[in-house]
Amino acid sequence: MTDVNELKIFAGHAIVVSEMSKDSKNQLLNYVQEASEHQVKAFLLDGEIMKSPGDIVCEAIIDDRFDASDIPVKIRIFSNEWTEVMS
Repeated sequence: MTDVNELKIFAGHAIVVSEMSKDSKNQLLNYVQEASEHQVKAFLLDGEIMKSPGDIVCEAIIDDRFDASDIPVKIRIFSNEWTEVMS
């Protein structure tokens, strides 16, 4: 299970290192900061901003897709590396 803060930090890092304009990065960073867990997961999966999923079925689909992807492993690796850098 990935912590919501880890999700947001990982998404923020992906945004910062991207080749988007500064304004686009700021908009996406603000979105991620305010987004729910499922909104951040959907953003990481699809690269799109979504309204709140709104129902349990949609949230379950997002969770299933997220767990089946390689993103949780990437977040764990990133988190471990980040912890080493910060210590």
